[in-house]
Amino acid sequence: MGTSMTNSLPDAIDSTTLQRWARACAHTLARQKEEINRLNVFPVPDSDTGSNMAFTMASAVSALDHALREREMKKSRSRAGNGAQSGTDLTTDASLTTSEAAIALAIGATKGSRGNSGVVLSQLLRGLAESAQVGPLNGTSVCDALSNSLRFVQAAIVNPVEGTAITVLRSAAAAATSAAQSTDSAGAVAHAARLAASRALERTPSQLPVLRRAGVVDAGGRGLVVLLEELERVLTTRDGDSWDGGFSDVGINDVDINAFTPAHIGGKTAWTSDDELTMGSRQSHPNPSASQLEVMFFIENMDLEDLRTFLVPLGDSLIVGALTDHSARIHIHTNRAGDVISGAYERGDVSKLTVETLHQVSADRPSSLQTARPRLRSVLAVVPSEDAAAFFGRAGADTVVIEADENVADQDQYEVVCEVIEKEVVDEVVLVTNGIVDPNEVDGRLANVVVVPASSLCAGLAAMAVHDPSQSLDADAAAMVDAARGTTTMTLSYDDLGHRSDGESTSAELPPPPEVIRAWKTVSELLEKGGELVTVISGDDHWSQVMQSLPQSDTSEYSFFTIPKCGAAVMIGVE
Repeated sequence: MGTSMTNSLPDAIDSTTLQRWARACAHTLARQKEEINRLNVFPVPDSDTGSNMAFTMASAVSALDHALREREMKKSRSRAGNGAQSGTDLTTDASLTTSEAAIALAIGATKGSRGNSGVVLSQLLRGLAESAQVGPLNGTSVCDALSNSLRFVQAAIVNPVEGTAITVLRSAAAAATSAAQSTDSAGAVAHAARLAASRALERTPSQLPVLRRAGVVDAGGRGLVVLLEELERVLTTRDGDSWDGGFSDVGINDVDINAFTPAHIGGKTAWTSDDELTMGSRQSHPNPSASQLEVMFFIENMDLEDLRTFLVPLGDSLIVGALTDHSARIHIHTNRAGDVISGAYERGDVSKLTVETLHQVSADRPSSLQTARPRLRSVLAVVPSEDAAAFFGRAGADTVVIEADENVADQDQYEVVCEVIEKEVVDEVVLVTNGIVDPNEVDGRLANVVVVPASSLCAGLAAMAVHDPSQSLDADAAAMVDAARGTTTMTLSYDDLGHRSDGESTSAELPPPPEVIRAWKTVSELLEKGGELVTVISGDDHWSQVMQSLPQSDTSEYSFFTIPKCGAAVMIGVE
């Protein structure tokens, strides 16, 4: 039998607490999967995010149960000579160390993940397993686990999009880092992370247009908040006061994880499986008439970067969920499934291959991804770099890059914009200037082109947030113009800040320079006068960390983005 919890509430996550948390997550995700499914409109509105996360967490718990049985069998064999009686309680057994339990969960989730949200979930558990190597997790370890998870998820997602689970996870990790500086309590850090994640989830519609049009928050982000809610609950309730760990209602469709033996994950002791994972009910055959298929497989003994490079041009929604440096769970949407599969077999040992038709179903709510209407209008954003182009592209805009050059005349910029507009195969164009092109040079000179005179990238993002192609051109443009003009922007150049130039390294421990403090004071004054939303764009990760470390108002919403070569060290917009 496993040890029971003491009467005091835990300040750390030991093996028993970790196992309670995993079972609670599997139970709650299974119970809430339909609710989360209804939120699923991105990247494909196939209403399965909740089901995929529930299945993946159930796979993780199945692996944990298998590891517990293996440990109990070893104990039974050792006791057999003395005539001892064997037995185990799989819901509370703590005979596995915290590290062993965490590793079993990570491997079970990675090998048994379903859908892109499942692969992301597996990387969260992998981050947890890495932090648990040293033993039970205190507040600092919980902080490290979330930071590790963010690092693994960022590495796994080839083309990350803001307004999704990665945004929610980033906010949770940042809040945990801040909380861990003043407390070593796992419960206190978990509370801070859960609170920040919930707030970030509420902001996802303002970051991803498809969510805003559908009137929903991000489904994967909601699933992540469930995990943090359960962690906080488990850490603030005694074993006897909480859900009893029953797992009979969580089906995992014949998941079978076998024979865990010592191996290495990230250079540290881990568990691996001698046998394959079975997902029988998910196996299907490709539909040759489908435009895209979802291909998933587990692959070992391969070069991870070589495989990633090979897969990138073959589809989208690519996630490479690494388990070790030479094994990973792969997820991709592609219309070249044959090339994906044959190339994978050429590069490593493939198992658990599934190929399914992507079914895009309606969930009784408007969504541009669910509508077959032709695209009649485009938003064209003028941006200073390819990095900014990629960012605005994810927000739904076409882009034209005009890099900062004092020798380029306004007329030349106008001609560049005209050339791009002529190539737009649409009836109407909304041009967002972003402080790069003089709006007076364009406004009224081109038919069916309406100019939004955004003074900065922050103002441009504010305009993009209210863009609604279902409205008339005049109404849509008017709302975007109001949003852009209603944004007060402050810009701090690298020369202004003086501490570093773009691309140079510096310590993130340095205090914010006076220029940043003054700008942030102005932000507070604007919020007191009625401002509600704060958008911060940083030119690199250092200044992004500096800005996120500054105090934030509980009554306002903050969004932080990093856009290299954005034209400044920091841009701040207040709406």
